[in-house]
Formats: sequence, C-alpha cells, structure tokens
Amino acid sequence: MPTLSIEETTDEDEKFGVISALAQLVERENLSDDTIIVAGDNYLSFGVSDFIDSFRDHDAPMIAAYDVGSLEKAQSYGVIDIDDDQVVGFTEKPDNPSSSLVSIACYGFPAESIDLLETYLEEGNNPDEPGWFIQWLHERTATYAFTFDGAWFDIGTADSYLNAVGFMLDGEPHVAESATTENVTLDAGVQILEDATVQNADLSRTVVFPKATVTDSTLSETLVDRHASVSGVSLTESTVGAYSTLEGAD
Repeated sequence: MPTLSIEETTDEDEKFGVISALAQLVERENLSDDTIIVAGDNYLSFGVSDFIDSFRDHDAPMIAAYDVGSLEKAQSYGVIDIDDDQVVGFTEKPDNPSSSLVSIACYGFPAESIDLLETYLEEGNNPDEPGWFIQWLHERTATYAFTFDGAWFDIGTADSYLNAVGFMLDGEPHVAESATTENVTLDAGVQILEDATVQNADLSRTVVFPKATVTDSTLSETLVDRHASVSGVSLTESTVGAYSTLEGAD
C-alpha cells in the first residue's frame, strides 16, 4: 500500500534540499532496510525490477547510469567513470566532463548506507543535489553503476517532457476517445488528453491536458494544463497553467 510522506515545509524558501529531505524522510519514516529511491521526474526504459536485482547481487550502493551521447549534454548531470561496473569517479555538473555517462537519479542504498546521509550532512556538505552525496559516498564505500541502453528522459523541464511524449507516441499524434476535436491540424508529438476540446487549431509538439480547451489558435512546443482555456493566440515554447484563461486581443 503506497504511503505519502510529506516534507514539513510550507514555503519554497523553507525547502531542505534533496539530500537533507532524504535524511529527514529516513528519520520521519524510521527507514532501516535496504532502500530504492527513484526521482519522479524521470522516464525510464528499463524495468526497475532489473535494477533491484542488480542492487541485491552487488549488496552495495548502486546508481542507474545512462550515456547521454555527448559531453555537452553531460555537463548538466552527475558524470560517472566506471571500472567493471564500480564507480571510480563521480563529478556533479562538471565544466569538462570525463565521459558522457551520467547518473539519472535512481539509487539503491543498503541499510548500512542509509545512515551515511546524516553523516554526510553533519560534515557540512552540500544538502541539495543527490550527486554530491554520491561523489562523497563512492570514495568511502564501493559503489556500483547499473548501466542500460534504450531511452531515458529527464522530464523536469517542458522541453524534455515533450521529448518523452514524442518518443512514446512514436511520431504520431494521439487524441483520447473522450476528447473533442474539430477542424484541427495535428503534427507529430501532439497529445490531446481526456475530455479536452480543440477546435479550429494547428498544433505541433504540444500536449493539451484533460478538460482543457483550445480554440482558434496555433500552438507549438506548448503545454496546456488541465481546465485551462486558450483562444485566439499563437504560442511557441509556452506553458499555460491549470484553470487559467488566455485570450488573444480582438
């Protein structure tokens, strides 16, 4: 049965940082067993059960790793050097990456490693990006990488989310059966979700969320959140928030 455990903050400025929040979670939920952590803003093409099997086989800290294909892209992530699956180098967001293999925010920590989160923080280390903890951890205990082929998308930005949608749709638009469309042009990467209405519109690489309405508009690389209303506008690389209304000038 899933359990929701909520960070005890009420304002953006009060947030602990990812590593500090994980340490708080361990304390709040009394975690003392082997633990798998997967960031929610990931699209993973591997089975998490395969990651768990590898984690159990190694009986040591493990991170999932993916080759992003270029050193330039790798600058935005934690870059990994491995030797026979063991992490021998880790640098968070380097200016000059040593490889294009990066950490993708899927971690396995044995029970004895969970307490090291608190040790890491007590030493005054960076409380935010998980990569800083991995950089510190692999120098203290053997840490391994689970590498995989296929696809991975960091869907924490609108652009990468749209990339993931386009990948899943395999170049075809998708319109939910309960959606209403009339006089529309839909290019690749367009997704119109349940009970949305799109009329007299041209859409490319755009997602229209449930119960949103788009009329008399041209949208490209745009997200229209649920219950939003868009009329008489041309948008590119935009996000229209839930329950908001955007109307063009007469």
